[in-house]
Amino acid sequence: MAYEEYIKKAVETGKRYEDLPERIRAILPLAEWTARVREICIQQGLAWNVSMATTVCSEQEYYEELVRKYKGWGRLYPYHLAEYVARVLRVTPFKYYTNVLFLNLKEERSYDRIPNFTAADALRLTGVGRNEYIAIMNACKAKKLMWRVSKGIARDLLPSLPKDSHMEHWWQVAVVNVGAEEFRELSTQEAALLRQAVESSGAAASLSVAACDPDLLQSLYKRGIIYLHVPVTAADRISVRPLEGFVSNKTSEAGDESVDPLEVLLYSLFLA
Repeated sequence: MAYEEYIKKAVETGKRYEDLPERIRAILPLAEWTARVREICIQQGLAWNVSMATTVCSEQEYYEELVRKYKGWGRLYPYHLAEYVARVLRVTPFKYYTNVLFLNLKEERSYDRIPNFTAADALRLTGVGRNEYIAIMNACKAKKLMWRVSKGIARDLLPSLPKDSHMEHWWQVAVVNVGAEEFRELSTQEAALLRQAVESSGAAASLSVAACDPDLLQSLYKRGIIYLHVPVTAADRISVRPLEGFVSNKTSEAGDESVDPLEVLLYSLFLA
């Protein structure tokens, strides 16, 4: 335990492999150190460019592994990393949650195994809650031999498009990396909106939801071409409304590597 705590502390304080004491390096090969650095950074949900992960792996390798781990753990979508996860990897919140649901169905896990805030966010985006999940699982098991041969049939029973998204007027519109062929398939109005969003990206006044046609936004959102950025600064003050319609499921255990720091924060905000 002391050894693991030392390694974690070393990563968190920015130590490099060559900075470790010789007695530690004698029992910790470089390859294992590299894997531990990446693992600790992913567990903490850190951005690649501000973490020690920059010293051990590429940005793409890091985020692909992070998304894979997050899905397996059933964590909340990493909204704080959407600049890469959504824009570059094209993993939108809807796509992410349908994959989380599929992995749970594939393993025939109870709906209660999905962490609370993940279940609530998945319900918001996919419309799949406890009753819908159980109905899909029963439909899969009813196929008997087909289900035993291929668990992939569960994916066909999950929604193919996200629900209409509630968009606050002050939220900002961001665009994923769109290919040339995909761009040519857009209508004139859709292409114009995307250009406007790209041109304003990073500016003092990024394109807001209020400045866009709501039908165009919903269409582009459902096709995974845009995602939404909620601009919050350290100077902002937020009023937390009473929690309604909360999905009470699995509670993460202390010490579990899958524990989501964001989930812990949300519990302290909403339920403590």
